[in-house]
Parts: sequence; C-alpha cells; structure tokens
Amino acid sequence: FLLTIDPGNKSAFEAHFDGVPLAQIGVTTREPRLVVNGPAGRPVIDLNLPDLKAVWQKTFGDLP
Repeated sequence: FLLTIDPGNKSAFEAHFDGVPLAQIGVTTREPRLVVNGPAGRPVIDLNLPDLKAVWQKTFGDLP
C-alpha cells in the first residue's frame, strides 16, 4: 500500500502498526512529480505527474 498521512500523525500511525513492516519512502510536496526513495535514501522512481496521468487515462480509451 502507498498512502499519505499528516506528518503530525506519523508517530500515532507507526504505533498503530507496530510490528508490521513499513517504511517512509517520501513526502508530499507542491512539485508535480512522483519521487520514491529507496532504502539508501536515493530516488528509485522520479516521474512527472502530468505524464503519469496521461498514461493512466490512455488506458481507459474514450471513457469520460
């Protein structure tokens, strides 16, 4: 699962899932990019959001 949480809720979120493997892989920013960092903290995915949206929408053809 990939999800976002308010930074102020990070400790409570992590406490709720104590014992379950999880990792913070990034932060939400105003920049229109999806950047996913690997375990070493370096980006393993760095993609432009408008391009990702276009590819995703293309999958649905002419659906509104």
